[in-house]
Amino acid sequence: MVDLEALVAAAGPDGLAVVLPYLTNSNRQTRQQALTTVIQFDDRSVIPRLQQLAANTPDPAERSNLLAAADYLNLPTPTEYFAAHGTNSAAKIITHPRTFGKRPVTPDSPPQPPTATQ
Repeated sequence: MVDLEALVAAAGPDGLAVVLPYLTNSNRQTRQQALTTVIQFDDRSVIPRLQQLAANTPDPAERSNLLAAADYLNLPTPTEYFAAHGTNSAAKIITHPRTFGKRPVTPDSPPQPPTATQ
């Protein structure tokens, strides 16, 4: 298997261009590692390439992974989300120290009953 991390580190700012050809490698593990690496670049410009690869991939699991990666990269950033929905949106989640790690609390959530750990 190819060490994509080392290739990306050596390529510097051109790392994404170095990884893209490995998405069509004959080794399934190398393709999966390349997909994981591409996702980490968080670059939306690869979405059409991922969709094209998915359309030409006979394996349903691999096709699903490629489309899921494209969908993930297409998600809005928090800045984009709040620009579209407003910063006072009901979707804004309030984090309180007692509720950290539990069900998110929104401005219209009912009060939470105390637990033994609170």
